[in-house]
Amino acid sequence: MVGLLHFASESASQTIAEGVETEQELATLRRLGVPLVQGYLVGRPAPPPSGLRGRRPVGVHCTR
Repeated sequence: MVGLLHFASESASQTIAEGVETEQELATLRRLGVPLVQGYLVGRPAPPPSGLRGRRPVGVHCTR
């Protein structure tokens, strides 16, 4: 994971951790410096708000 984070920062990309389901997973990702996460812990699947239809959200910031 650390290698992927380094590569992302060097190539002006973002890293998103998917499938985050537990507080322990989130804590580990925060400790590693992963900036964005998605998964059942941070939000259940739902239709996008009307203003976002047609656009793809990339994740939520790992601040929980």
